[in-house]
Amino acid sequence: MKKSIIPILIVISVALIVYGYLAAQSSQEYMMPDRSYGKLGEMPIEGDPLYITIAPGLQFKIDTGCDLTTISEHDLALLDSLGYKAKKSFHFVLGRNIMGDIMMRTTRYTVDLPLYLYDTAVDSIGRVVNTPIASSLNVLHNVDFVPSRTSTSVIGIDFLEKFKVEYEYDSGLVALYLDDPEDYEPVADLYMSNSPVDAIWLGHRYYIDASVEDRSHGFFIDTGIRNVNLKLPVGELKYAGKKLLNDTVASFRGNYPATVDRNAWVAMGNRIGRGNAYYYDNDEEPYALNPFYLFDQDVVLDFPGKALKLRPYIHSANKKRKSADYIAENQL
Repeated sequence: MKKSIIPILIVISVALIVYGYLAAQSSQEYMMPDRSYGKLGEMPIEGDPLYITIAPGLQFKIDTGCDLTTISEHDLALLDSLGYKAKKSFHFVLGRNIMGDIMMRTTRYTVDLPLYLYDTAVDSIGRVVNTPIASSLNVLHNVDFVPSRTSTSVIGIDFLEKFKVEYEYDSGLVALYLDDPEDYEPVADLYMSNSPVDAIWLGHRYYIDASVEDRSHGFFIDTGIRNVNLKLPVGELKYAGKKLLNDTVASFRGNYPATVDRNAWVAMGNRIGRGNAYYYDNDEEPYALNPFYLFDQDVVLDFPGKALKLRPYIHSANKKRKSADYIAENQL
């Protein structure tokens, strides 16, 4: 009996050591901007799935469902050509990629990123045009990346959770802050998964409580969902309204038939109203939402403060407002 117990204890001890090692791994611990107050920088957001442009030619998928921030060889070379040279080091990490699959990496690149404020205008056919303002350059030092095995670079939750992330609805920009953006009020709390399994991944998984048709659920915050406001499993369809549409939802994992309620009754924190609910099943989170599609107004995902924030009013900004005065205002 004693002989059989000893190997079991050894296996358990090794498993606990490995678990502790993985749970202790961290990322983005040494990021530091040149200018740390106010708005650190803005990035145009567009596409399906959603991509942000950090600098001209430098695009990253923005995905809170991806644990790791990754970079392609092309984007490493582009940063190098701009004078931002990467440091390569050994670092073992585990995390989910944009496919939701487990990814193991032993290489880390640490490199600086340029951030800009943007001049926003509307062209002759009504499109919003964002142009970086060279004099607004801010540099975010010591950003950690793991190598991408595809041509896609990704800004993941390990990066985003270090900031208060603002979505500027009118101008189609995402902005980063370390302090609180002005004129926002907390609407609902964010909370992290407390699953022991999730503790071993590099990033955290954030949720928000909301109700659809008076049924409450914890919705995973997933900015990687394509063109979907709220995702629910097919089993919830029996509670949906009567005017439903058929659609197809595309993702990196495949295409899925969906049923859509364009008039779903949605409540979140102290806000309530009608919204689009998509009912479909796949092997990802059964309940999820994409705040960049859900709200037709400015919104802040305050990851450090664990809160979703909205303005107490809908703010429609003048798209031609940005100038040298705007830069000075945001650097005070």
